[in-house]
Amino acid sequence: MTSDGFDLEELVISLQQWIVQVVGKEEFINSTPEDLFDGKLIVNLLQILDGNFFDDEFYETVFDGKPNKSVLFLRICTRLTEYYDEVMQRDLYHSQNWNVNAAKIGRLLDVAELSKLLLLILAAVTINQKATELLKDFSPSTQVREEISRALTDIDRKIPKRKQSKVNDNFEVLQGELNRSQVMTIITENQRLKNSLAEMEKQIISTQEKNAKLIDELEVNKQKLEELMNISFENDKNKRNLKSFQEEMKRVEADMEKLEHENDKLTKEKKALMESLSDQSSQLKNCISELRTVKDNYEISRTKCYQLEMENNELQSSKEKFRHQPSINSLEVKFLKEKLNHYIQEMTDHDAQQWRTKSLRDQIESLKNQNKKLEEDFAKEYERAENCLMDALKESERADELEEQVRYLKEVNKKLEEEKLISNQTIEEMDAEINGTLSHERMSCPINDELIITLKEENERLKKKISKYNNETRNIEAISRELEIEKKKTESLRQQLEIAEKSLDEASAYSIQQVATARMKNDENCIEISTLRENIDKLKQQLSCKEVELENLRLEIKESVDKKDSTIERLESSIEKARYVIEMFQDTLCTAIGSNGETIRDLEVSKRKYRKAEREIQLLERKQKQTYLLTEQEQRLITGTYYQMVLNFYGSRNKENELRSFIDKQIKTLECMDSKKK
Repeated sequence: MTSDGFDLEELVISLQQWIVQVVGKEEFINSTPEDLFDGKLIVNLLQILDGNFFDDEFYETVFDGKPNKSVLFLRICTRLTEYYDEVMQRDLYHSQNWNVNAAKIGRLLDVAELSKLLLLILAAVTINQKATELLKDFSPSTQVREEISRALTDIDRKIPKRKQSKVNDNFEVLQGELNRSQVMTIITENQRLKNSLAEMEKQIISTQEKNAKLIDELEVNKQKLEELMNISFENDKNKRNLKSFQEEMKRVEADMEKLEHENDKLTKEKKALMESLSDQSSQLKNCISELRTVKDNYEISRTKCYQLEMENNELQSSKEKFRHQPSINSLEVKFLKEKLNHYIQEMTDHDAQQWRTKSLRDQIESLKNQNKKLEEDFAKEYERAENCLMDALKESERADELEEQVRYLKEVNKKLEEEKLISNQTIEEMDAEINGTLSHERMSCPINDELIITLKEENERLKKKISKYNNETRNIEAISRELEIEKKKTESLRQQLEIAEKSLDEASAYSIQQVATARMKNDENCIEISTLRENIDKLKQQLSCKEVELENLRLEIKESVDKKDSTIERLESSIEKARYVIEMFQDTLCTAIGSNGETIRDLEVSKRKYRKAEREIQLLERKQKQTYLLTEQEQRLITGTYYQMVLNFYGSRNKENELRSFIDKQIKTLECMDSKKK
């Protein structure tokens, strides 16, 4: 009987799920609790419970003649009572609480009667040898498990036993309680293991989801880092372009400075040359004035020399005279000597003046040579400057000249075309007049051959002039074409210069924009790096939380292993108690045989029971081994999942370390770039 306030539908649902797992046929996989009222699931479960008792004949008799549901469940209940009577040695007919009403199940679809039937089948399963196999996947909720244990104890107490088996009531009660306790422990263990497995699966799924999120975040961070790398490469390219552009600008500025410096040098040299020329001209003027004075002095000295020579000759003649006349006055001799000394001094002065004139002439010649060199250098520099100016002015003048020539040639061409038209008109008029006169003269008088010849000659001359004019017009047209081509070339050169200036302006503006965008991108990169650092800190916190969770899982696994060891020890102690009970039973048998003198038949029955008890002990040992193997398998699974989680954790940690090192490298490179910029 069920307790008050319990939901029977939950019990039926859990039992239906267990029956579907035990039967394991594809046709019942998608079945519902309502399918239990068809009876097929229950019949298949009974055949699995005991195939010898619930054989194929039982299946045919149950579904023979397409019975209604009440008849079908009546047949199932009668066969189940026979099973209780023959195999389990219990009398279901005389049990008041556990007597199933098949009519209510068939007609009214009563859930309470159906739950009674299912609990009776479950009680039969718990006593069967296949109990561990059949109940290994049965893991109901705590309320259902408590209700099942309560119902099974009620079945053991309130279903009466057969009279023949009253001798062994104590043994069977103990064995039934032991089996039920084992079954319930198995069910509880299954439920706990199932819950732990579900929790482990949830944790594994959550860790996998977290790992997937981390992997997605890593991929996003990698993409961001790739974008940052691309941006840094673009910044490097822009920097190189800027550097090259700045270098070109510096070269142009340097060339301009060189040209300005050379121009300044030329102006300074020009000024220096002009000053030196002015100085030299002043020196030349002074030299010329000195030369004039020297020339005047030279002429004066020459006249004096001539006079002195004349006087010397006179003195010589006078000496000879005085030699011949010794009686000359001594005063006159003195006077003549003084005069002679004066003349000698004047001669020496004249020689010195000649030497000075020679030195002045040499200086004048050297100055003239220097002046010539300076004039040549000045002329060269002046010519070079004029050539530069002329080359600069020629292009503009040439363009103007070409335009004027084109205009002039167009006007000439127009005039020639007008003259051509006029000449053609005159020729046509003359031809018409000549033809008219010829025809009139032919009609009036005989033809004059000489007039015809002269007219032909004039016609040929006119044709030659026309061909000459045509050739001249062609030449003029060719020249005009060439001039137009040159004009187009000059215009294209101007356009190219304008385009080059515009491109330089655009390149400078574009470079400035690129510098600004690069700075903006660098600022954005710094912001992203800070966000990445924050994400890394969050990941570190998550890793620490995961480490704590893993330690908690270790502790839980250790606790589960300890609990399983305790259950194994309890099973071993229960087996020892059962053996002790068997030994006590053997002793009681021996004492009973010795005191009452029972027959050999009773001894054989007791031996059979003893063998049966030994078999049950072997079954219990097998169950113990199976539970031990199951616990070992579960422990291996748990340890395997734990080690897998640990490996995943350390793998994710290694990935995060790699990402952290990569981000640190990127940060260092960006810092180096910023330092280089500064």
